[in-house]
Amino acid sequence: MNTDYHQIASKLNYSTLEKKLEQLRTQTPPKTRKRVADVLAPIADRVLELLAKGWTYAQLAQELSDNGLPVKASTLRRHFGRMVKRRNKRIVPGA
Repeated sequence: MNTDYHQIASKLNYSTLEKKLEQLRTQTPPKTRKRVADVLAPIADRVLELLAKGWTYAQLAQELSDNGLPVKASTLRRHFGRMVKRRNKRIVPGA
C-alpha cells in the first residue's frame, strides 16, 4: 500500500503541527525502554569477579533469576563475554 503524500499535504494543518512541535521542544522526551545492559551495569563488576572465580554463565543466570532479575545465560555470555575478552587482553602474560 502506497501513501499518498499529496493528499495528506493538502489536508494537513501546518499551523497546528508547528504549534505541537514547539510544545514538544520545551518538554523532555518520554523515557525509553531499558536495555539489558542498563540493568546489568550496576552489578557488572561483581558478575565479572564471579566469572573470574569460576562461576558459569548458567549458574549466574539462575542466581540472578532466582533473585528477581530474569536473564538467560546466553544474554550474560553475550554481554559479559566482550568484557572478559577485553580484561584478558589487558593482562600481560608473565607479568
